[in-house]
Amino acid sequence: MKLPFTVEAGKIAKLEADLEAGVVNFSGMLDETTALTDEGASWEIMTAEGQSLDTEYGSKYSFILNAGSYKVKLRLGDASSIVDVAVKAGETRDQVVSLGSGKVALTAVFAEGGPPMANGMSFEISKPAATAG
Repeated sequence: MKLPFTVEAGKIAKLEADLEAGVVNFSGMLDETTALTDEGASWEIMTAEGQSLDTEYGSKYSFILNAGSYKVKLRLGDASSIVDVAVKAGETRDQVVSLGSGKVALTAVFAEGGPPMANGMSFEISKPAATAG
């Protein structure tokens, strides 16, 4: 933004810039009841068409954005969620984004009812293929 102004000798030039921007305070949830606390989570701001504009890290983050429509992507590990965000000039608001994720606790036994193996095992978790509906 460029603002023309003149400074006169012995006077103070006062400028007011209308940024036409708002503030969105994002916070994340792992699921409906568990707040995101992992500071390794990423927040990616994108245009409404999906072009990346900025990425920041933390369980919460505040962005100053020009008025308009955006997408925000919250990512932690392999879990991610994208939501649409509308920003109004002069507005400060909170936006909660849920990953809808969970955790997996895995154990292995040599035989049913046996003690869990202490080491020497590995697990691979993969996302199921999409099914035609």
